[in-house]
Amino acid sequence: MARRSRASLFEDLATFAARLPAWFSFTLAVVVYLVLDHFNAQPMTMEPQPGSVLPSNFAAAFYRPVLIALQYIVPLAFALGGAVSMIKSLSGLSLRKQYLYSRHPNRGT
Repeated sequence: MARRSRASLFEDLATFAARLPAWFSFTLAVVVYLVLDHFNAQPMTMEPQPGSVLPSNFAAAFYRPVLIALQYIVPLAFALGGAVSMIKSLSGLSLRKQYLYSRHPNRGT
């Protein structure tokens, strides 16, 4: 049994988006960007917790840089997958036309 090579999250997202219709991948890229932008636009203040060295919102402060990076990486993966999907569909369309016109030469002219 063959093992699947380990792929990055970016490759997995791009492959997933390439299997979707191109218009849906591009729409998903915009929606993901806007949702992550909404969360990143929230003001960040460190709220001290009485009796502790760590602030009460330490987890939010820790994940903030990750969300900022994902705001650009995930939509880029969906957009690249959408571009691959569009190229595949356009090449399939041209192959279909080529096959139809080669089988029936009188239809093309």
